[in-house]
Amino acid sequence: MNIIDDIDLTVSEFKGKRRIDIRKYFDNTMGERLPTQRGINLTVKQWEAFIAKLPELKAYIKQELEK
Repeated sequence: MNIIDDIDLTVSEFKGKRRIDIRKYFDNTMGERLPTQRGINLTVKQWEAFIAKLPELKAYIKQELEK
């Protein structure tokens, strides 16, 4: 799933466990969309904790941007 421009979110399985991957992609010279090393890979538990913190994270970012 494309989030914005060159950042995608994918759900996959690794060693029998579901993972959520948010990664930067690029288009190579052959026109293929390929992942870069820039990104984060989370367990479902980590993803759920992250989502639960979104309101707090949004408030923190807003506060920092207003400095």
